[in-house]
Amino acid sequence: MVAAGNLNELTTQLAPLIVHTELSNDSLRAVRAGLAEQTATVAATGPARPAMNAGERPQMVPVKASSPNSDPERRRITQVVGLLMGTAEFQRR
Repeated sequence: MVAAGNLNELTTQLAPLIVHTELSNDSLRAVRAGLAEQTATVAATGPARPAMNAGERPQMVPVKASSPNSDPERRRITQVVGLLMGTAEFQRR
């Protein structure tokens, strides 16, 4: 398995396993854009999850260190898999 630090290589390696076909250029651009957006958001705010407070509206509460999402490599892999599952090629299966 490739290190999750190289998101382009990780995407290239996981796409055939998840999508079972070659990604179109549009889908590949969308996955890369989604990864760039998610990476920027996590870097700016840190990982968070929705949680209910005493009011009716949810607030974002930082994830505890024991959460599986606190591992940066696992989070990157999860992001790639999620974005690949959103591609048109995967949806057509």
